[in-house]
Amino acid sequence: MKYFSAFSGIGGFDLAINRIIPNAICVGYSEVDKYAIKVYEKRFPNRICFGDITRIDTKTLPDFDVFFGGFPCQDISLAGKRAGLYGSRSGLFFEIIRIIREKQPSIILLENVKGLLSSNGGWDFARVLIELDECGYDVEWQCLNSKNFGVPQNRERLFIIGHLRGKPWERIFPIKEIRNTNSKRVKGESNTFLKLKKIFNIYGHGQCGIVYDIRGISPTICCTGKRLISINNKIRKLTPLESERLQGYPDNWTECISKTERYKCLEMQLQ
Repeated sequence: MKYFSAFSGIGGFDLAINRIIPNAICVGYSEVDKYAIKVYEKRFPNRICFGDITRIDTKTLPDFDVFFGGFPCQDISLAGKRAGLYGSRSGLFFEIIRIIREKQPSIILLENVKGLLSSNGGWDFARVLIELDECGYDVEWQCLNSKNFGVPQNRERLFIIGHLRGKPWERIFPIKEIRNTNSKRVKGESNTFLKLKKIFNIYGHGQCGIVYDIRGISPTICCTGKRLISINNKIRKLTPLESERLQGYPDNWTECISKTERYKCLEMQLQ
């Protein structure tokens, strides 16, 4: 399986893919944050970074079977002003459309906050479905809570899977519970089907609990949730190591950058 990783951050999707499909080949990735790139390059050396997704010339991209991407949620999230798909950041969704329309991978896997379902009265999600349909994809989706997939936080994320029309495919959703990786295969489930299900058991992150203020804007986990009560009952910050564990990363995944940048990169994954 060959795949392209977009909005790669510090490599959460790639980590899950490598664990479940170790022989998968990444033909390239797209990321702009220099510290996130440093972590990504440390953990996945010798991969091609295509940089800013808006500047990618599809003619320079190798062919690939699967497109992965958790596109920015800042304009969609309940924690923001909800400019929607026409905001400067969440609007990068249309760059995904530009690429998959040209490259036509067999499968696309997109991820965003649950708020996408209600953004602009639901019309933003309708636009997502319409755009994918016009690109030739049959779509399924499900909102999953990270607490049900081995991650110690109560946060929901919307996952969207598109199957290229005209090619055989098996339904992935709904996923109801964590599957034991040692359990017997259910009759009729292919290896690809099982592998994709296992990816969801390893990788997951989503929006924190909703806390509104009088301006109608919700603080993110960066300012409300990144605290713990210590043994002497004083509030303290999570350590970078604890932040990595909270996100499901291996210990010291981000140790190649400064402590300040470790926090920033891990908070990128929490948005």
